[in-house]
Amino acid sequence: MHARNLGSSEQRGRRIEIDDLALASLLSSRICHDLIGPVAALNNGVEIIEDGVDDDMRGHAFQLIGESARLASAKLQFYRMAFGAGGALADSMNVDELKDLTTGFLEGGRVTLEWTRGESALDRTLAKLLMNLVLIGIETLPRGGSVRVGAMKKGATNLIVVAEGRNATLSDRSRDLLRSGIVEDALQPKEAPLLLTHRLAKSLRAELSFGQENERVVVAATV
Repeated sequence: MHARNLGSSEQRGRRIEIDDLALASLLSSRICHDLIGPVAALNNGVEIIEDGVDDDMRGHAFQLIGESARLASAKLQFYRMAFGAGGALADSMNVDELKDLTTGFLEGGRVTLEWTRGESALDRTLAKLLMNLVLIGIETLPRGGSVRVGAMKKGATNLIVVAEGRNATLSDRSRDLLRSGIVEDALQPKEAPLLLTHRLAKSLRAELSFGQENERVVVAATV
């Protein structure tokens, strides 16, 4: 698809600003992409049972169904908070709940989580911003590693995510998107959270910062 079809509202050469409708479509595509695996595994488990297999295979199928259902549910709950209207009726979100959502999202993967004690609750939009910073941190770790998360208030509210692992990196394109909200060429669904993070920060008048040293990436916001 040519970048123009993503609903750009401003175009100078090949630099493109993505409009809200296009961003919503990209985030939806991102969710669908991440759910294909666990949903397909669910279907495989059901097909095994329908084939009338022996008890051992049936037990394996039920285990597959259970694990896949938990994974799909964890991803949906995380994305509901990060992208959607999670906690829409509440003015603030309990930080322990955000930690639990992230723990479930990472379960069975190659990234471990450490959540530093800090604020017990965050404004709902701040919570959404934090969850997207967490997601960005996770995705800087192509070979797995660890993510440390903190949300502390000392005058300003500071949200910080530190990702460490082999080949950890935040690309120049990702930095540009976080900084300006404008991309060159078409935006991929995998990159949509970067643009959402930029817009959430802008709505909060938050200052985004990021850095990298060796195999350690830091992404943060100050409000």
